[in-house]
Formats: sequence, C-alpha cells, structure tokens
Amino acid sequence: MVRFFTLLLLVVFASTNTVFADTSPNSSIYITCPSNKWLTCEDELWDLSIYGEPQVTSSYDYTIEGPIEEWHLNSCNVGHITRDWIITDFWGKKHYCHQKLKIKSTSKDPIIDWPEDYITEECAASTDPDELPDGFDYPDVTEQGDCSSIAVGWDDKVIRLDTPYCKKVIRTWTVYDWCVYDPRTNPYEGIWEYIQILKVLSKEAPQITCPPDVTASADDDCNGGYVNIQMPEVIAGCSQSIRITNSSPYADAGGADASGNYPVGETWVKFTAKDGCGNTATCKVKVIVRDGKKPTPFCKHGLVSTLSWMSDGYYIDLPPEIYNHKSYDNCTPPEKLKFEATPSHFTCDELGKNKVWFTVIDESGNRSTCETYIIIQDNMGMCPDPKPLTIDGSIMFDN
Repeated sequence: MVRFFTLLLLVVFASTNTVFADTSPNSSIYITCPSNKWLTCEDELWDLSIYGEPQVTSSYDYTIEGPIEEWHLNSCNVGHITRDWIITDFWGKKHYCHQKLKIKSTSKDPIIDWPEDYITEECAASTDPDELPDGFDYPDVTEQGDCSSIAVGWDDKVIRLDTPYCKKVIRTWTVYDWCVYDPRTNPYEGIWEYIQILKVLSKEAPQITCPPDVTASADDDCNGGYVNIQMPEVIAGCSQSIRITNSSPYADAGGADASGNYPVGETWVKFTAKDGCGNTATCKVKVIVRDGKKPTPFCKHGLVSTLSWMSDGYYIDLPPEIYNHKSYDNCTPPEKLKFEATPSHFTCDELGKNKVWFTVIDESGNRSTCETYIIIQDNMGMCPDPKPLTIDGSIMFDN
C-alpha cells in the first residue's frame, strides 16, 4: 500500500517539474517549486514574491535559503529573471528550486506634442532648437508605461536665400521607441515623424543712393556717345549679400556699372539693390547725351539792302537767314538750324557799310558766329542830308 502511494506522488510531480518529494527514510520532505512565468515589462517587478515561493511539507525541521535572484534585463526592462532557493532538510540534504521569469515588451504609443511652425524677422536668427522659444523647440513626449525608451532626433533641409541671414528650414522630427523600433525587423512600429517649418525672413531692406545726373557729349558722327556713370552707393540692411542691377539697354553690363554707349537725348536708368532676403531698394539717374560740337557758320558778304517806308517809320528789318551760306552742323540738319544776326534793324543812321555778326545755333543750343557786312542804301531819298560841321569858339595864346 505504501509503495503504491509513493509511485502515485512521483507520477504527479514528474508532470509539473516544479513538485518533487523525497520519501527516503532519512528525509520525508515534500517541496512544490514556483513555476516559470511570462510577464510583461509593465508587470510588478519590485516584489517578485507575488510570483511564487517554494511550498515545503516536512515532518522535520528544514531551512530555506533564497531567493537568490539574477536579473538579466536590458534598458527596456526586457529579458529574464532567475530565482533560486536551496532547501536543506533535517538530515542536511539539499534540495533545489529554480524559477525563471521571462519579461517581454509591450508597446504603447507615447503622447507627443509636436513643436509649432516658427517665423521670425530677427536678423540672422538662429534656428537651433536650444535657442527657440518654448513650444517651437522640441517635441514634448510623454511615455506611456515603463516599457519605452524614447529617443528624439531631427534632420534639417535648409533652403537658403542668403547664408545665414534668410532661410527656410524644413525640419523633420523623429521620435523613436528604442524598445520597439528596429529598422531591419520592425521598421514601421515604434517610430513617429513630423515636419516643422521654420522661416528666417528679415524685412530690413538695403539703402541705395544714385549718382547725380550725367551729361556727356555725342561723338562727331552724332550717333551717341560713351558715358561713364558712377556706381550707386549701397548700405546693406540685415543681409550683407547685395546684388545691384540696372535697367539700361545701353549699358555694357547689367550690374552696378551702367556705363555704355548712349544715344543722343535723355535716358533714365534705374538701379535696383536686392539683398539675399528678397528686399529691394531703387533709385534713378538721368543720362543726357547732347551735341557738344558747335555748328560751322558760313556768311554771305557784301549784301546790299535799301530802307523802306513802313507804317511806323522809314527803316528796314532784315531776317538773319539772308546771311547764311550753307552753314552746317554735325548733328542738326540744315533745315533745323536757327540763325541770329546783330544788328538786324537799320535806319537812316546806318546808311553805308555796316558790320553784322551772323550766329548759327544747333538743336543742342551750341552757337557759332561769323562776321560779315551789309550796305544800307536810301534808294527812296527819304533820309536827310548830313549837316556841315561848324566850329565855334575863341583862340587864346599863352605868352
């Protein structure tokens, strides 16, 4: 009967691997070891006794040493814990219990408050997260549970208008749960991304001052003339990168130097200063190319004219054109030349030969004069005869 009971106990114990009995005459001890368990990293690990202790039944005294714990957990609280006990019976025989607690991970998405988009007009403002105001700097991440190991990273794509004063930063934030994310085996879990836009746009425009208006002389062929134009003065604003352009179709280049061959007349040239932030300033200068060469006058000599009876007296007014003898200019066509003659009004007092100064004026106002003469006659006999001279007075001698 006893033999049958012992066999039955051994069959039961063998089926669990955690229950054994020693029924030898010198022992008579029954031990139930705690079973292995699967736990999660969020389960209570600060008191492992809740997962079992050896249960001992013996008719004699015994001692239990343990548990002797060995923790094999990574930073994510995943791994295993071993617990060992040594039970020494009354006769000094040692019995052993071993328990293994396997800890697996659980994944819960964190609560993430992403930073807002950021715009500033501060000159050369930094976009480093450490220097941005609260709410624009870093994601605020709240872990859910004890099984996460959160890491935050970012990658910037910078579109520069002008280094480093104006730029647009496309910042991709990435939050990782390092306990879950594995780019090789688990690339779609434990990772969250967000795009933040940051803009640094200074509105401080440059200042530009144009040179004074320029006047130059045309070439002899009167097709225009080369004009040297001073470059404008520019004071930079926030951005030190300034590009100056001009609007002149006659300039040698389209930059700050608008010098070139300009036609006769007036040309307005606009200068534009544009900084790397897109701010612009403009000014204008007037370029005048004029004929600087005097016309060439040719006078007719020995003209004869007579006085005429007018409604207001006896005289003659002669037009200046009568003295012109194929005068010419390099720029103004002959039909557009203007003439002056001095004197042009003659009376009885100017009978005879009179000097005349004949002046030719071109369209640019250049003047040139030649000297000629004209003989004024009184063919109508209306002028009085000259009176003889009479000498009146006394002669005195000094002795």
